[in-house]
Amino acid sequence: MTGRLRAVSISPTRLGRRIGGVLVSAIALCAVMAPAPAYAWWGWLEKMSGPSGLNGPQIEVRAVCFGDRHDDVKRAGSLAAEAARLTPIANRSKDPDWEGVADRWMEAATTWASILGETPPPDIGRGKDRADYWKREAEGLEHRGRVYLIATSSAGVIWSLCGPDRKRRLALDVGWGVWGNDGDPDIASGQAVKLQTLMTYVSWRLLADTKWDYFDLSSGGGSYWFSSTAFPSTSGLVLQPVRVTFRAPASWSNPAPNGKHTTLKRWAAVPVGGIAMTVFPGGFEPGDFGRGRGASRIPAEKLLTGYFFLNLQPLVQMARN
Repeated sequence: MTGRLRAVSISPTRLGRRIGGVLVSAIALCAVMAPAPAYAWWGWLEKMSGPSGLNGPQIEVRAVCFGDRHDDVKRAGSLAAEAARLTPIANRSKDPDWEGVADRWMEAATTWASILGETPPPDIGRGKDRADYWKREAEGLEHRGRVYLIATSSAGVIWSLCGPDRKRRLALDVGWGVWGNDGDPDIASGQAVKLQTLMTYVSWRLLADTKWDYFDLSSGGGSYWFSSTAFPSTSGLVLQPVRVTFRAPASWSNPAPNGKHTTLKRWAAVPVGGIAMTVFPGGFEPGDFGRGRGASRIPAEKLLTGYFFLNLQPLVQMARN
């Protein structure tokens, strides 16, 4: 059948308990693995000819990214390392070259500002005060810059193995979904049904400019497993030929502290949602799902899938700042 997006009946207690578990896990991951991005996923599958009301947590890992490298990241790191080496030397010297130290920190800060697409801070102070000023600016910009680059390369997954020096255009993702319902009177004698999916995706960041990248496109496929206490488990091929994820631009997750509406932008970057076409190309046999005698074979199904997740990274950054 051709799918339409429909509302599903979900027990509020069950839904709250499952979403709460996903949020707690995501927050724990964010605390342990920071500064990596953390996301809490939840998905809904349209009513199918078999089990209905399927929903549950979705977890995705970004395995590898393809795109241009940020060459300035290496340069910024080298400048900061040189400045850090010169700072204690100046502290011990009877005739310290604080202006030279300040220049190195300033170059590092200016490079990170360029990576973030910001105007460099003004050059103020003299001597050691100037060096201390630029050291603070460089370290602050580096911290935000690395978080910004991670957000740029990792939007939409709970954990990413991509290096922060690459500006993602294409990526390979692996997703695991655990769907379930509270039972359907026409399926499995009213017993709960569980669906697990394991899929690999190719995702495409259509717009490279982090000020305008409001959505990602992806496509993939893998395996599914239906199980219940009322019927033998069944498995097969599942495809998602197209997925569209809508979100705030990646740069909103960690904008400049002096930027306009900084807090508002961070909150706006928290909710993310999308839709996908889910296809079970092999259909289902008459004996699947414990439908009883006289059941007919279910042909290939095309279902709309809705999904929602919370990008926790902006909240973590606000708490740290």
